[in-house]
Amino acid sequence: MADALKETGAPVRSYQDADERLQSKIVDYDNPANGATVDSDQDLHVKAKLRDDSGAAFGTEANPVFVTSTDNPNAEIHDYDKAVATASDASTTHTYSPAGNAKIKQLHLSASGLAKFEVAFGTTTSEVETYVYFNSVQEPSRVVNFEAPITLAATDSIVITKTNLENKAQDIYSTINGDVTA
Repeated sequence: MADALKETGAPVRSYQDADERLQSKIVDYDNPANGATVDSDQDLHVKAKLRDDSGAAFGTEANPVFVTSTDNPNAEIHDYDKAVATASDASTTHTYSPAGNAKIKQLHLSASGLAKFEVAFGTTTSEVETYVYFNSVQEPSRVVNFEAPITLAATDSIVITKTNLENKAQDIYSTINGDVTA
């Protein structure tokens, strides 16, 4: 039977005769001595260099490999604050101090009228003002995304000082979003 299959060019399927089994080996074209290896667990080990259609290597600054994370294993931070009936020209603060390490990625800042939002962060009671945002009548809410997240340790805080710029009292809102890190 096996001889008949060899003559037709069909693959040989024999479990008893090693000479009639289809065997292959992955080797370097220029140097066949450089081939893939199989470990004692019968796992194949291969080194690969990924390149795009033009031949440029992936994994460089000019040609990065993009990775998308579909699930965040860390606990998320959604710290919300509502300053009710803040008087004209008065300020209130929204302070977040993580229990451990945290990365702040986004702020949501909002008021129905004009307001100023000053953002400071660093060691608790010694935070440094770093950002200032204003809203407008056309854009009463601001969403701030930090390309490089603000990193906080357990001894740090982020403080948003919210000032009412209207000539009457108004509610002013802020939300701090991020992730708890190890």
